[in-house]
Amino acid sequence: MSARKKSGERNDRAKPRPVIRKQAHILEFELAVWQLFSAFNRWQADCIGCVSAAQLSGPDTAALFLIRLKESPMGISEIARLLNRDDYSNIQYSVKKLLKAGLIEKAASASKKQTTYRISELGHEVTDRSAVIREKVLLSMYERLANVDQELVHITKMLDLITGVYDQASRTAITYADVHRNAALVDKQ
Repeated sequence: MSARKKSGERNDRAKPRPVIRKQAHILEFELAVWQLFSAFNRWQADCIGCVSAAQLSGPDTAALFLIRLKESPMGISEIARLLNRDDYSNIQYSVKKLLKAGLIEKAASASKKQTTYRISELGHEVTDRSAVIREKVLLSMYERLANVDQELVHITKMLDLITGVYDQASRTAITYADVHRNAALVDKQ
């Protein structure tokens, strides 16, 4: 064992690298987004759980409310697009759960290639009851915040812009992924 390790000094690898230090604010923001995402999914699942016996996750609930909001039949690809998701198999699984729970139903479709879904009568009842819980619990908490309506409008606009930045960054990363991988392989040789 080296003298440095025996003395209890931290390994150089454990020290924050200069690049990471420069990124501290963005990393803290990204951590906050993950925490918000997790809290929001938990809230969605718990809120719908208050009014329905169906075991739904946050993403399942998002699909349900999107179909309710649209008030017209939607297919998997439209659900994915509006939720900014590309994990079609998970969306299909959510739709199957919603169908099985009777919260949505298949709609008559003009296209035989794509099945569409609409909210069922039970789905209307459950989402209406969930809206009551949302108002009693969540909205009452929001009302305690000063200027919440204006702040939410501003935050929503900022989130839309930031979503666009991350979407573009993702496309750029994919575009250059092979270049970076190949460069890393060359560096190792």
